[in-house]
Amino acid sequence: MMNLQVYPAVCIFFNSFPLETDFFFTIFEQDPECITESNQMNPSNTVSVATLIEEIQSELNDQTGSWRKVPELLNQADVEFGFGADEMKQILDQTDISPSKASKLISIAQDDRIKQNSKVFETVSAWTILYQATLLNDDDFDELVNIVSEEGVLKVSDIRNVQDKKAKSSKSNYQSLLNV
Repeated sequence: MMNLQVYPAVCIFFNSFPLETDFFFTIFEQDPECITESNQMNPSNTVSVATLIEEIQSELNDQTGSWRKVPELLNQADVEFGFGADEMKQILDQTDISPSKASKLISIAQDDRIKQNSKVFETVSAWTILYQATLLNDDDFDELVNIVSEEGVLKVSDIRNVQDKKAKSSKSNYQSLLNV
């Protein structure tokens, strides 16, 4: 005889209301009686899908600091279930995060340079800034950290300035070759 364990799940419904271009307001409603086969925890995993969904939605609701925590939670889901797994698809569907965005957020969590320079990035509230920093090569990343250390706050313009400086120097090298 097989013993089956059923773990409680929570279905969370939300409505978003745009407040400004970069922010939104969300109202969450919970239905504690909503239990489906797909959102029950597999006993071999250490975290349930419902728990991850609830934590991600909580972070998204809070907004402050969420773009530091959400990547970690998605990375945990990626490690636990795999990116293409049904559980990951359920997490992305119920948190309204696209696979492309999830992939970028996971890359933020996996970037050791951001972890090593956490003080520099702790005031960043936009995940896109964090993601742009992950795209920098090591030299440009170090330059960015030095700029921010002097100014105290990381801005998207700092990343653009580092990227533009690199583009201008490679353009001038190319121009020198043409002039020869």
